[in-house]
Amino acid sequence: MEESKKPPENVGFDLHMFQRLFKLVRVIFPGWCSLPTTLFFLLFFLCGLEQFLAYYVGLVPSGYYVVFESRDKEAFMYYTLRTLGLFIAISVVITVKKYVDSVLYITWRQVMCRALHRLYFSGINYYSINILRGTIDNP
Repeated sequence: MEESKKPPENVGFDLHMFQRLFKLVRVIFPGWCSLPTTLFFLLFFLCGLEQFLAYYVGLVPSGYYVVFESRDKEAFMYYTLRTLGLFIAISVVITVKKYVDSVLYITWRQVMCRALHRLYFSGINYYSINILRGTIDNP
């Protein structure tokens, strides 16, 4: 018995792939005011804020060189408090970003599971138990 060999399918970036991707995007982003969309844009904002603060944290050592060179105690205290504020701010932003990321992951997983269940139970795609009497409490 010889198996018939089918030619390999043409796999790549084509219109069909983009149609499927668009369907997936519509599932994970149900609307503009939905929770997943809001969390996604909040996460996007937090990523930008983290990069903004990281830029200024990167400038801290050069600022200390200037303060040490001038031997100004008040400038040193001001710059130290400013640096401490930057460190606290970037720590809070990173923590909130991780939290929003995990909540968004759970929300997307919930939305995808509900969409799959809705598709599965939309037709007669599942096994139904036929019983004569409705007295069975755990079929």
